[in-house]
Amino acid sequence: MDKKEIIMNIKEYVVVFSILMWVIGCQPQESKEEPTVDVALTTVEAFGTNPGALEMYYYQPKEIKTEAPIVVALHGCTQTAADYAVQSGWNTMADRYGFYVVYPQQKTDNNAYACFNWFEEGDIAREGGEAQSIREMVAYMADKFQVNEDKIFVTGFSAGGAMTSVMLATYPEVFKGGAVNAGIPYKAGIGMLAGMGAMKDPGSLSPQQRAEKVREASSYEGEWPTLTVFHGAQDDAVNVLNANELVKQFIGLHTKEEIPLTEWAKTDKDFEGVKGLTRVSYPIEEQEAVVYYEFEALGHALPVDPGTEKHQGGQEATYAKDVDFSSSYWALKEWEIIPETLEAKSK
Repeated sequence: MDKKEIIMNIKEYVVVFSILMWVIGCQPQESKEEPTVDVALTTVEAFGTNPGALEMYYYQPKEIKTEAPIVVALHGCTQTAADYAVQSGWNTMADRYGFYVVYPQQKTDNNAYACFNWFEEGDIAREGGEAQSIREMVAYMADKFQVNEDKIFVTGFSAGGAMTSVMLATYPEVFKGGAVNAGIPYKAGIGMLAGMGAMKDPGSLSPQQRAEKVREASSYEGEWPTLTVFHGAQDDAVNVLNANELVKQFIGLHTKEEIPLTEWAKTDKDFEGVKGLTRVSYPIEEQEAVVYYEFEALGHALPVDPGTEKHQGGQEATYAKDVDFSSSYWALKEWEIIPETLEAKSK
């Protein structure tokens, strides 16, 4: 290896290290006291071949109903399943509205920072790696409980949000819809260097160019899952450009019409009275197939709304911020798990 190659390798490692510092929370930000984690999750030791070597936990709601939906909830880097359960408020929502929550958990043996490997080719294909492990967890729940297999959803934050995109792309026949918090489009970057670079700048592709990356993941020809995106405009770890590209990716799946996104968009500013929150929906064939919530002042954090009202949930932490809006609750609204007759917020 000559001197020039050594210098180039050093530069690449510096880039990767710098971005990893963003991922694990070393960038300057307001530090929050982490909530106490005391949550009743059930551990499942054997749920399939588990090629991705993940751990599985699930939450069973207090009141069980037949044909209950399933929500798969994917944590971010440096988090555990229990951390994410508490911060997101998913278990509280499960008790209120009657669904099971599956919590895949990454091992530090697989990723030093406990990130799901959304950028590794072997973990984001349909058969194999972490994607298959998560699919096997869903199959385990469907076999064990009386669930509604037409109401299976997936969501996640940051690396978990990126892995949500992976699951929607690789197993579209399994998931009715997904909600991505501060995530990344499917195959925005393959390999650590390209993946970490995509966090800062995913590049700009057309909806059909983005959608083709998803179509190549399977032979699926049915109705594509719906998508809800939550992202902070001030996110300095996963640039908000990723939200725009993710929106384009799923619009491209739901329609092949090449119409400027601004012509599709239905915009509602200061949505539900939350200052700086804009909801943008894209009605396609009378269905809001893609919905995007952008928070003007939010950084790299999960939007939460601590409290006991029916529309509230979650707890503040380093990567969870109280913005008077629960992304978990509104994901359920978009998925129609919460009855339409229920008022969104107490006015």
